[in-house]
Amino acid sequence: MNVKEAAKILGVHERTIYNMIKDGRLKASKDNESKWDISEEQLSTVMERGEIGRELAISSQVLHVHMNRKKKQLVDQTLNVFKKYVREFEKEDSAIDQEMLLGLVMDELTELKEEYNEVQALRKVIDRLMDESIEKLSVLDDIYE
Repeated sequence: MNVKEAAKILGVHERTIYNMIKDGRLKASKDNESKWDISEEQLSTVMERGEIGRELAISSQVLHVHMNRKKKQLVDQTLNVFKKYVREFEKEDSAIDQEMLLGLVMDELTELKEEYNEVQALRKVIDRLMDESIEKLSVLDDIYE
């Protein structure tokens, strides 16, 4: 089978299959057209060693670290919004009044909240994909046992 078929069976991206071939975790040979050919035995071996599970777990950890960093950045940006406008408001010659300040802060906070919601939505997608991948792995385990 080719890389695309192997990736579909294992529930991973094609790039993951190429990386596994490159670093030796998955043995494959080139066919007459110089395309990778992967045997079912090799897929079974990868499954038995738990390679895909580890790959998914690492990917998930990296994504969650990135998501937590993004959340922290959004919190920091929120604090900076408040600090910026408080400094502006505290200036003696400030032309900004409380109502205008509140409007400006609310506009920026609305933008930050939208970003935060996007981060949360992405995190839910990642969690759902992880659950689906784990489910596929357990089905494949049953097939290859």
